[in-house]
Amino acid sequence: MMTSQAQAESFALEHSKKVHGGLLKVIGIYIIVFFFVNLYYDDEMQAYATICALPLTLVSFYLYKIDKFYFSKLLNYIQICLIITALCLITGMNSLVFMYFFPLVIGALVMFQGSEKMTGYVLVLATILVLLILSYLDLHLDPMHNNYAHLQSDKIANTIGVGVFCLIELIYFIRYTTETHNKLIDKTELLEIKNNQLLSAMYTRDKMMSVISHDLRSPIIALNSAMNVFTEQEIDPTLQKDIVGQLKVKSNRLLLLIDELLNWTKSQSTAINVNIEKIDVQDIVAYFKEQIEIIGESKAIEFDLANNTDNLFLLGDKNMLDTIFRNLISNAVKFSSKGSKVQLAISKVGDNCELSVRDFGKGMTDKEIIDIKKGIAFSTFGMANEKGHGLGLQLVKEFLHKQNSDLNIESYPGFGSRFYFSLPIAD
Repeated sequence: MMTSQAQAESFALEHSKKVHGGLLKVIGIYIIVFFFVNLYYDDEMQAYATICALPLTLVSFYLYKIDKFYFSKLLNYIQICLIITALCLITGMNSLVFMYFFPLVIGALVMFQGSEKMTGYVLVLATILVLLILSYLDLHLDPMHNNYAHLQSDKIANTIGVGVFCLIELIYFIRYTTETHNKLIDKTELLEIKNNQLLSAMYTRDKMMSVISHDLRSPIIALNSAMNVFTEQEIDPTLQKDIVGQLKVKSNRLLLLIDELLNWTKSQSTAINVNIEKIDVQDIVAYFKEQIEIIGESKAIEFDLANNTDNLFLLGDKNMLDTIFRNLISNAVKFSSKGSKVQLAISKVGDNCELSVRDFGKGMTDKEIIDIKKGIAFSTFGMANEKGHGLGLQLVKEFLHKQNSDLNIESYPGFGSRFYFSLPIAD
């Protein structure tokens, strides 16, 4: 995985490559225009010196196309520097042609980035040295530039040319800097998402360790203690029946917890098989009723059905749906009062079927709903002080996600909760 520094260097190099590619095209056009403008003014020596840059610019462009970016940038800089030097010797410093060195230097500082920065600094120092030498020599080999009028027109042309070139250079810098900036923003957002996922995974891992160390150990200790009572002393049949009833409740909770832990671990694997098949809604109703009788027996929870469909088949993974409903029922029973009811509602919504599990018990706060949606596992006590472990709803979310569905929640403290999701209707 790339470090932050390596990523920053990669972005800088990518930015410099794009700027260089754009400027190569501009330089090619600029050379041709400059050539014909000088021919128009009968400045043949300056025109032919300028056109000499075209072959090397084409070579630089070829190196750019075959991904030899460093050599392309280096060759292009050197050949432009040599051409500007030749033009300074031909026309003299008074023609202001030396000003083309300024955008050239700026281009070097931008295009040579990362591990290439030292090359850029060396080229800039060499350019400054060349400029100082040219200032000291102050030659003008072309006699035409002894003419004051011609020299003045040359000054104006070079000033305009440098200004236009700097403007084009600035446009390219802004364009590709904005593009790089947007990429960095996207990378930052992606890293933030991954960081949140990592924090959530770490929180859940810690929660699982807490479950394994406490919620698994506690029922086993209770079962072991009860066994000791049965084997070591005579007990009243009524008390014996009460203890067996408590053992049954604890063993059911222990079995459910182990089942959820195994399913949750399996759900974290991307290799888990999702078997989408046609499922009869009546099978779901039958399973729901059966689980209510098993899980809700200790609280005398009633089963309530609100079914607005007839002879309907869904597309889903039956094993996953069994686990989803078992967890939703267990959660609903936990937060329901004794003698309350849990409702299964089934309704057709467009091409989908909406299934919901509703209880009329404790309800949840807005913060608890937000934590569930964020994937944060937490435990709370039920209406009869049942201790939860917080993995059930996370497992429901995982299994629904693998079936391209989402868990939705409506809940108000003191008025109960409704958990609902949708699955496609089979043809």
